Amino acid sequence: MDRTEKYIKMCEQISLNNTYEEFDLHDNGDNGDDWYYSPKRKIAFPCGEFWCREEKFPNDTFPLFRQDQLQEISGMNWVDFDSAIKQFGDSLFHNKYSNKKYKGSHLERSEEISKMVTREQLAIRVVMWEKYRKVWNDEKEEWVEVFMKSIGNKEVL
Repeated sequence: MDRTEKYIKMCEQISLNNTYEEFDLHDNGDNGDDWYYSPKRKIAFPCGEFWCREEKFPNDTFPLFRQDQLQEISGMNWVDFDSAIKQFGDSLFHNKYSNKKYKGSHLERSEEISKMVTREQLAIRVVMWEKYRKVWNDEKEEWVEVFMKSIGNKEVL
């Protein structure tokens, strides 16, 4: 489970926008595999912990999504979802090395991608792109809408 500052911010930004109803996991019950974050307490915790059950989700608490939850939200099967995750990883890799020649092997390239971004960060990017045409802006630390335009028979950013 990704509990990095970046992923927490990505999930928090989703929870701040009430239009993402399919992301609401609070009524999924008391599953110890579900993780939540409380900015007030500055702590990530599994739902199965005693105080999580007792306090019934403080107002500032929001879920940290697992890959299986994101795959379900996406509506894709696992093969397509995994393929989309790999494409997003490749895209981030190419953006970072677009002006340089990368001479590493495929394995080294995969390792480099995993240093840049976690699988959960890639998975949540897939969902936000496929469902809402939004991408993560690292500078603003928020999801931003990307507008597409048609040129001939292709859509471009």
